[in-house]
Amino acid sequence: MRLLVRVLPVAALLTALYFAWPRSPAVGQGVLAPDTAPAARYVGAASCASMACHNANGLKGSPRSEYTTWATYDKHARAFAALETDRSATMIRNLYGADSKPATQTALCLKCHATNNGEQTNTGPRFQLADGVSCEACHGPAEKWLSAHYQAGFKEKSIQTKFKEYGLWPTKQLAFRARLCTECHVGDGSREVNHDLIAAGHPRLSFELGGYHGIAAKHWRDPDPQTEVKLWTLGQLLAARAALDLLHTRAEGAGKEGSASRPWPEFAEHDCFACHKNLQVESPRQRTWKAEDKPGTLPWGSWYFSMTRPFARQTGGEALKLEAALERIKALMQRPAPDAAGVAVEAKAALKLLDDWIQQEEKKQYTGAEAKALFRAFLDAQMKNANALDWDQATQLYLALAALHQGMKDLGEQPADPTALSNDLRSVSQRLRTAFPRGSDSPSLFDPTARPDLAEQLKSIRTHLGN
Repeated sequence: MRLLVRVLPVAALLTALYFAWPRSPAVGQGVLAPDTAPAARYVGAASCASMACHNANGLKGSPRSEYTTWATYDKHARAFAALETDRSATMIRNLYGADSKPATQTALCLKCHATNNGEQTNTGPRFQLADGVSCEACHGPAEKWLSAHYQAGFKEKSIQTKFKEYGLWPTKQLAFRARLCTECHVGDGSREVNHDLIAAGHPRLSFELGGYHGIAAKHWRDPDPQTEVKLWTLGQLLAARAALDLLHTRAEGAGKEGSASRPWPEFAEHDCFACHKNLQVESPRQRTWKAEDKPGTLPWGSWYFSMTRPFARQTGGEALKLEAALERIKALMQRPAPDAAGVAVEAKAALKLLDDWIQQEEKKQYTGAEAKALFRAFLDAQMKNANALDWDQATQLYLALAALHQGMKDLGEQPADPTALSNDLRSVSQRLRTAFPRGSDSPSLFDPTARPDLAEQLKSIRTHLGN
């Protein structure tokens, strides 16, 4: 991204995630249906590696150097290699014992660290799992489009034609891209990072689409000035959708036998640091506990839903029903023994409301003034309780403001004092970055009340935003 403030506050934590990619494309509601794509084989990343095609060894992100950029800079290219590390070996031993297969042969790992769901079926002779999360993981199996996509007239074809006739996935469509990413980096019914896997050593999944774009080694361009705002809005809604879908799957599987069985309650649904904290010394978090998050409570929804609710209030209309539904789910999930059947019912109803909202958001075009109004509304709403926010909530707020700040600029809307506002955002970013003790994945040092407190920082941003 073009601003330092667009970098995730803890890039090392949030980019050290394992990479999950779907077997078939997931799409925004009413756009394209996965089963309309033609059956095709995966041909392998080597098919894109010709110097005359996408491996020209040019500058990062330059045309005809897409493969070069991916292979050299993109962490997805090393997703399979991550399974060969000592950390992965330790995780496998923790999960399955000393005599278990290595991670490179374990389906749980391969379905997320390799293309084609980690399977060798339906593939050509040049396909190999060692390519990691490669070209076809995002663009679809290439058998039908590989020899056609560079021919005269192909670029002029509609994305629907490219998808339905050739199986080329429409990643330029932000709703498609957002859902493709969130179904993987958040989880779905067939793959997840649950509490057992986190306890074995896997990083917690904390995904935010705009932030990930900010640190991605891009081999593409997004020239539309709407991109920054829409990456945030669609990213928020589709990440929330993936999280709700996973919650629904977990709740429905509670108490069942066989492959559908899920542990319940699933602790990965809750705030890790409600339990993983120093019990001997009062922490900054304990000093700012809200009444509903008193000791013994397992807070729910602080990452994937903390901004969904204020966004719903600003959107109004039917979106307000989703805010109410999320509050009902939160009340159920924060009981000592959450009612799985009740959670499943509420999550299914919330998914319907969210799908309706996503359809509306796909069509919306923002003006610079609207992006600024959304920025201002989020600030005004959160300043009131800023010093009671936890790290997840404060980080999601920061990412929203950073995305909308860039979106305002792209859409021709300037704050009252651009330089001061950028500096203010950087100061919040620094506060979030330095919350992690050396060698720790827990933001145990985050203290919103430390001077200058978070409320003061937000007030300064509000002043420099202007009216």
